[in-house]
Formats: sequence, structure tokens, C-alpha cells
Amino acid sequence: MVIRHPVRWFIALAYGLAWACWLPLLADRQDWVSWTVSPYLHLAGALGPAVAAIIVTASVAGRGGLRDGYWAVNLIFYGYGEEIGWRDLLQPALHRRRSALTAAVMVSVVWAGWHLPLFGITATYRTMPALGFLGFYLSLLVASLMLAWLYLRSKGSLLVLAVFHAGYDIATNTPTNTTLIPILMGAAITVAGLATIPALAKARPWTHHRTTQVGQTPVPVSPAPAGDPGSPARPTAGG
Repeated sequence: MVIRHPVRWFIALAYGLAWACWLPLLADRQDWVSWTVSPYLHLAGALGPAVAAIIVTASVAGRGGLRDGYWAVNLIFYGYGEEIGWRDLLQPALHRRRSALTAAVMVSVVWAGWHLPLFGITATYRTMPALGFLGFYLSLLVASLMLAWLYLRSKGSLLVLAVFHAGYDIATNTPTNTTLIPILMGAAITVAGLATIPALAKARPWTHHRTTQVGQTPVPVSPAPAGDPGSPARPTAGG
């Protein structure tokens, strides 16, 4: 089942694992229950995409897909914890059969939906007006475009993605005495993200060794015609 539908399984597991941690916390914060839930469930839930990626990768590619020694360390940090799933697995899996631009937009929808329980948990999200979610989604959309471009330009470097993600979170979510920093960061990411659209629209599909089989349904493959190189192109994103 996982091998035939890895993307569906990844999304289901990313949501299921995260929300299993966040929904009890949501019930506690909203006074729906009489008991107290550990706030550490917030951090545990953030690892949902990473754990989901590991499960799907192991199911599709076996132990060989998990040889890289950074997995355990990656799980500790939000940048690594999320990017292992969103960009290291889901973006290239979706890019296999559609443009990088379309894949990035699809990832942004899944990424935004994954955050929903936090709007009843996190203080800054709880005070956000209803229209705030639209702004929140648009910020994730342009960030998704930028991260997809970075993924291609860096040839799938998880370090680059994690550093960018963590820096973006720190600049936009850390409480400060001024709103200038998050406003400037948001404006810069918006401009940069929109500027990547032409490059993402023409970028050729590519996946690294951990996700080569993710996003494909096994089907009989006919021999390649003579002269067909038969190998995927390296990532390109223009610029």
C-alpha cells in the first residue's frame, strides 16, 4: 500500500502523527477537558513530517534509504524536522509529474493545513483575526516557492533548507518590541518568492537518492529507445 501510494501515505502520516500530539493540547488550551496536557506535545507534533518521511522512505526504499547519519539529529530542530518532509520528500515527489511551481503550491496547501490545530494553541495564532489565516497562507505560499527554488539550486541540500526555514521562523515569529523585523522579512521573502516563479515553472523534474521511488506507482517499463539517455536531469532552477 505505501509503495503504491507513498505521497498519500506521507500526507496522512504527517497529519496523523502531528495532530495526535496537537489535538489533546488544543482541547486543553480551549478548556474542553478537565486535565492538563504537557506543552511538550507542541514540539513533538512538529516532528510529524520528519517521522512520516522516515516511515515512507523506509517502506519504499528499505533500510538503504535511511543510511544518511543525519536523520536522528534532524529530528531535533524545526527546520530539519519539517524540511525532511516538506521539501526533502513531498516537493520532489510531486515534482516528478508536474512543474516545480505547481508542486510548490501543492506543498504550501498541505503545509498550511498541517498548522491548523496551532491556531488554537499558539498565542500569536490565537489572537490572529479570521482573515489572518489568509495572510498566514500567503506567507507560507511565497516561502514554499523560495524553499522549492533553494532545493533545486542547492541540489537538494537539507542544510540550506533547514537554515533558511529556521531563520525565517526566528525572524517572523520571535516576540520583539518592534514589528519592523518581521515586516521586512515578510516583504523580502514575498519579493524573492515571486521572483522564483519563472524559474520554477521551467525547472526539470529531479529527485535525490532517497526519493527516487517516492511519488511513482510501480508499472512495467518498456526499454528506452536507442539514444535515449534514460536518466533524470540534475536540478535546475534558472538564475
